[in-house]
This record gives sequence, structure tokens and C-alpha cells, in this order.
Amino acid sequence: HVRSRRQRQMCIRDRASGDVHLASLDPRWDGTMVPSKLQGIFFSGRPVLFTGTATSSIGRWILESGAGWVCAPGDEEAHVAAMREARDPEVRVRMGAAARAYAERHFNRAINVPRVAEILTGGVENSEERVEG
Repeated sequence: HVRSRRQRQMCIRDRASGDVHLASLDPRWDGTMVPSKLQGIFFSGRPVLFTGTATSSIGRWILESGAGWVCAPGDEEAHVAAMREARDPEVRVRMGAAARAYAERHFNRAINVPRVAEILTGGVENSEERVEG
């Protein structure tokens, strides 16, 4: 599904209306889901409270970026501590800025489209060489 630039901007604006985003992923789905929701949240410049594993893509991105909290499912103490910390506007601003910076570095279309094209083109060239060789 391709969205226009205006639709993408509206989506980011809507996501920016929340102070903190909540996301979750059942650990049984680790390694099988593409966490595209998180990319949009990061671009909105808001932190994320994630219920899931630190080893999932979402958990790793949040921890690498410093853009929120990763709480294991069922860990009530971690969730309460994260929510308490999230009440501080300075913490939210700092983590939101970290989210946006991470998105610009890692989810930027202008950077990633050429990378994917190179991978795909290289894959075609390599397969042609194997057929000829």
C-alpha cells in the first residue's frame, strides 16, 4: 500500500498527538513480524512503552535508540516503573528525540531504497553469473 506524502505526514501528525505510545508483541511472534508500526511512532518523535521481549526487533530498536521502555509480558513492576518515568515531560522529550533520530538514521526511505535496490540488483547479477558459470 503506497501512501502519498500528505497521507504520511498526517499519519505522523496523528501519532505525535500521544505523549507515549504503547506497543506489544506476543513473544511467540518474535522473528516473524515486521514491526512497521514502530517506525511510524519513531518518526513522530514519541517514546514507546513496549510489552514484549528485548530480543525482538521492536525491543532491540527501542533499547538501541533509548526511545522507550521494554517490559517483559507479565512483569507488572517494570510496567509500573516505566509508566512512572513516562510521567516526566523531560524524559518523554529526551526519548522522543532519540526515537526521531533513530528513525532518521535507520528507517529513512532516501537511504534504504537505494540499499534495497543494490541488494536486489546484486542478487540478480550473482544469479546470472551462477547460471553462466
